[in-house]
Amino acid sequence: MIKVEFTIKYYESYIPPRCRKPRYNEITESVFGNIREVTMADVKLAFGIDWADKFNIYFYKGKLYKEFKLHSGLIERYGDISALDWYVNHIKDYSSYYAKEKDWNNHNIFDYSNYETREDIIKRIKKNLSGLLVIDGVLYESCGYPFYDVCTFGLGGNHGGTGMCVSYTYMPKILRVKRWEYSPYKVEDAIAKANEVATNRLDTNDVGTFKQYIFCYLPELEKKYSKR
Repeated sequence: MIKVEFTIKYYESYIPPRCRKPRYNEITESVFGNIREVTMADVKLAFGIDWADKFNIYFYKGKLYKEFKLHSGLIERYGDISALDWYVNHIKDYSSYYAKEKDWNNHNIFDYSNYETREDIIKRIKKNLSGLLVIDGVLYESCGYPFYDVCTFGLGGNHGGTGMCVSYTYMPKILRVKRWEYSPYKVEDAIAKANEVATNRLDTNDVGTFKQYIFCYLPELEKKYSKR
């Protein structure tokens, strides 16, 4: 396990002498959480992604993990630092673990009883840390099952174009507009649909350019897609 320090803020109630209504103090303190650490021998290579960027996705105890990437702002500030180094040594400076309101319908700027308690925040930290995994000294984060997303951009006729993208999160049906989603185990179907859509839209620059972007290494995961 790798220990990580977080700064948390919450409100603690007290009743002053000769008063009946509680008052609240803002408490700031440091707490620690753990990230599970394993080796490559403990995980399985599930997918290889070659779209926009090249990386692998690993399978461990029912979850998929891809490498944790720092955003450009942190790289500019800290330079050549690994995601694990940043998380262990600097995450406390960017802590977002401040008490949040539990129910926005009961919002009252003067009533802190509606805010998370210390125990609530610690539970939130543990839940978030459960989505992280260190594999041979490299930080990974949990991700969704990758799939092909055939989508369109612009008005057609090579204005915008047709894409066969790689996505990780399935959208609710109500939000799907001209979207076609395919399991990575059915790449031929995804390519055929992408070419069909591009042809019908007269996106001639895209026809015939689609190829396999997700490489599958665990056949047993295919059944997961039938449930999505």
